[in-house]
Amino acid sequence: MRIAGGSVGDIPGMELEILAEAPLVAGALGPEVLYATAVRRLGPELYLLIGRGSLRESRLERRVGRVVWMLDPGTRVGAWTGTVELGVALVTDETSRLTGTIGAAVVDTTQVPGIGLLTESTLLSAARPVEPGTYSPGPTTFGSTCVTDRLDNWGSPTDPEGPCGSHRPLLGSTGSLCVKGGEGQGVLVVSGDLTITEGAWFEGILLVGGDLRLEAGSTLVGLCRVAGEVEMVGGAAIDDSRHKALRALEASGLDTLALPVPGGSWISLF
Repeated sequence: MRIAGGSVGDIPGMELEILAEAPLVAGALGPEVLYATAVRRLGPELYLLIGRGSLRESRLERRVGRVVWMLDPGTRVGAWTGTVELGVALVTDETSRLTGTIGAAVVDTTQVPGIGLLTESTLLSAARPVEPGTYSPGPTTFGSTCVTDRLDNWGSPTDPEGPCGSHRPLLGSTGSLCVKGGEGQGVLVVSGDLTITEGAWFEGILLVGGDLRLEAGSTLVGLCRVAGEVEMVGGAAIDDSRHKALRALEASGLDTLALPVPGGSWISLF
């Protein structure tokens, strides 16, 4: 039982690549003990990891399973209840526009709203860290190559055919951010407040634990989920785009994280 369970392991945040219902890992612990791990899809976003332990010279074998949840980008974007989901209120002036709808209220306003079983801590752990502060992101290239390791390179949504047109990073900040001009795309997770100003352009998904303020002609194309207030002033815009949100979520790598389902996920298999 211990060997079989160990082949599945403690897996919060474990990365998996689901290729087929076939063994993922197999090997031996010394000359006598064999182990293997396989995966089986149970349904939308649910998988069964199967661990098997056996003795080489014996027919004795034990199998255990662990049910895990893995994000499906299409399912999650389709379940978004509105262009803007927020915990407090939407404040806007007559020069700004929301092209889309206001969705269900965010219930827990004390932290970054999650996606499925992906909580604030899991999202920030998976994201590339961005220090709190002010940024003016833009694409950085070397010849015809996108320099993706630059912290201020968030892709080039206004030049989708350029070298950084497909660069959609997953970014996370444990404090507040100000995006002052520039452009970016992907999934941006911010624990504090997020201000987008001076004509900045962002495509994808925003997850904000504080307030979101768009001003001075800035634009979000995609979806957002905000624990606090959303304020749009000075010709700001939020335009609904499930397509942009889906592409950002697909590129984030969040669909490779396997999380144990709540309430106990171990199953004995015989």
